[in-house]
Amino acid sequence: MHNFVIITNKTLFINIFNLNFSLMLSISEKINAISHFWIYYACYYQTIRKKLNWSEKNNPTFFGDRIEYLKLSSELVFEKYNPKTVNLLSLTGAIQMMYVQQDLLDELRMIFRLPQANKTGYVLRQMRNELIGHPISWDEKGNLKSTVLWNGGFNGESIDYVKYASENNFEPEEETKYSLAQILIEHEKFVNKQFDEIIRKINSIRKKYQSQIAGILKLQDDTTEFPKYLRLTQQLFEGVFEQSHAFRPDILQEYYTKIHEQNRYKYVIEQFISTIRNQVSETVEDMEKGLTEKTRHVPSQDFKVKLISNAKNLTSKNKNHTVDYILSKLVERKPVCLPSDLLPYVNEDSLAIAEIQHMEKYYQSDLEYYSAFEHLCFLIGHQ
Repeated sequence: MHNFVIITNKTLFINIFNLNFSLMLSISEKINAISHFWIYYACYYQTIRKKLNWSEKNNPTFFGDRIEYLKLSSELVFEKYNPKTVNLLSLTGAIQMMYVQQDLLDELRMIFRLPQANKTGYVLRQMRNELIGHPISWDEKGNLKSTVLWNGGFNGESIDYVKYASENNFEPEEETKYSLAQILIEHEKFVNKQFDEIIRKINSIRKKYQSQIAGILKLQDDTTEFPKYLRLTQQLFEGVFEQSHAFRPDILQEYYTKIHEQNRYKYVIEQFISTIRNQVSETVEDMEKGLTEKTRHVPSQDFKVKLISNAKNLTSKNKNHTVDYILSKLVERKPVCLPSDLLPYVNEDSLAIAEIQHMEKYYQSDLEYYSAFEHLCFLIGHQ
């Protein structure tokens, strides 16, 4: 399982995607911001993915692995470097980490439809290639081209090496010497610049998407507007369809045609509209003030019952089964529990009993079973 980076710093309640503010953030915070946008928006909404180079390759695991590497390597390179404790082995690792960071940043830029970064003039890449990547280099015919060797000891402050090349008859060239502190400063500026450009692109995507979904809130909070809600949700906010089995578009359309036949159908349509309005409002608000783990709503895909408030402490005949437990099995139609297991807890409520009986009668029908299930949850939650 991959652990994705999540924003926890409370200072990020400020609009983290405001570019001027992003310039004040640490590299770690910028990584968090980009990761958060990917996990909670790109992974959920196709409208946003269309603005990116999204593919099977760029799936959450692919992205998460790279973000995690950038996060951990940045901590090692920028936060834990100490000239007094650095040795040749750790220095070699740090140089390689910085080199890989630059390549990974190009991958992130590609995902966000940005051109590759200009690396001209950065000594890191030439130094890494000569000293670590290919210290002994051969031509296509198998002839030795050059050899690069560390020059003497290592004092933790500078990187010294000498190159022996065939064009100079393998005579030692003038010593190459770089300040380690200067290389770190140069690389940090490079990394910050790439993250700032990615955040600028995210900000552009965010503003347009925020404006688009805000249009949903202009619709009347009424079931007569359902066709418009469904169309806009399919276009802009499709993540909501994952929150209930009853929220499948084809099933919702059937419920709408039956809205005057029975309260269960009207209830699901009302719940769909209410869910859309609440989550769009919440998303717009989140985007205005920045994304945080604390405030961002994440649709639950494990347990889709949302309205069981007064039933939590009730226990079924099996002392280990609460009503919530029974409902969690019923929502997936697992044979561990049956709808009739809820009968002792509905207080002879005729409406609740009718829904339980409807679930049992139409156990194999998604349309009928889940409309009754959702309405039953409402009835139990408001006893």
